[in-house]
Amino acid sequence: MPKILARSFFKHIASVFILLSFFSSIFATCTKAEVEKADMRWAKAMDSNNVNKVVDLYAKTAVLVSTVQTPPIVTRQGRIAYFNKFFHTYKNARVTYTDNKYIQVFNGGAVSSGLYTFSGIKHGKETDVKARYTFVYRATPNGCELITHHSSEWPE
Repeated sequence: MPKILARSFFKHIASVFILLSFFSSIFATCTKAEVEKADMRWAKAMDSNNVNKVVDLYAKTAVLVSTVQTPPIVTRQGRIAYFNKFFHTYKNARVTYTDNKYIQVFNGGAVSSGLYTFSGIKHGKETDVKARYTFVYRATPNGCELITHHSSEWPE
């Protein structure tokens, strides 16, 4: 194959891959089943009490509006510090979702909202914290990526 033809062919192939990548990100979706799996991955990571497993589930630019810290957390280091403190405060932390769970799928992502309970040992006593949550996911070719997490204690 002559050099000019080969160069043109590879430029064409590269263009096709760029277009496929672009369109796959535009048309990527999160199904309810994928969102449910993502929610459960987060709960299992929390149950592991492993900071890195939890933090790795958040997108690089994710926003965490946490249950026990006022300013939003917008960096990986901030999320690491937050979950280190959380797991230090609540030993053997566990998360349990209630039946009040709502998943809304939209073009390019999804939202999962509902209620969960954090359980753990705080100051030597078993403690439960009932909270509300909202997870916002962005659809990517690799699945649903957690981009926003809001959590707050029940107002009751």
